[in-house]
Order: sequence, then C-alpha cells, then structure tokens
Amino acid sequence: MSSQKGKKVITLKNLLLGFSVAANLALAYMLFQDDAQMAEIKSKLENLGEQAEGKAKQVKGALTGDTGDKLSGNLEEGKGKLKDTLSSAADELS
Repeated sequence: MSSQKGKKVITLKNLLLGFSVAANLALAYMLFQDDAQMAEIKSKLENLGEQAEGKAKQVKGALTGDTGDKLSGNLEEGKGKLKDTLSSAADELS
C-alpha cells in the first residue's frame, strides 16, 4: 500500500471513529436528560447492590458457619430480587 493511500485510510478511520464517539456522547446525553430513565437505572443498580450484599453475607456465613449471616444474606438477596421483579412488572403495566 502506498503511503498516500495509507494516510487516506487512516484519515477515514479517524473520521469514522470521531463520528462514532460523537454519536455515543449524544446518546449518553439524551439518556441522562431523561429523569424517568435515570430513576429506573438507579433503582436497578440499588436492587443489584442489595442482591450482591446478600450474596456476600451468604458466602461469609457459609465460610464462618454462621447461620444468622446465611439467613440474613438470603433475606437481603431475596429483597433485592423482589424489588427488581416488582419494578419490571410496573414498567410493563405502564
């Protein structure tokens, strides 16, 4: 490949990459402007956090033999899953 043709290919790749980055930034801006969507994302992250904390307590309880931690972990994980399920059901109904 000649150096002139190689420069054109690199320039075209950079141009396409620039368009892609700009499009992704515009999409992210639009998503973050939608308060309802942000609230939904925040809720899902909180639910996943509860599930992860519950799983961590279960593992801790299993490693230490503490039945209380196991049960507490099961409860917390279940609470996160229930909230996620209810949130998904509410989204489908609206």
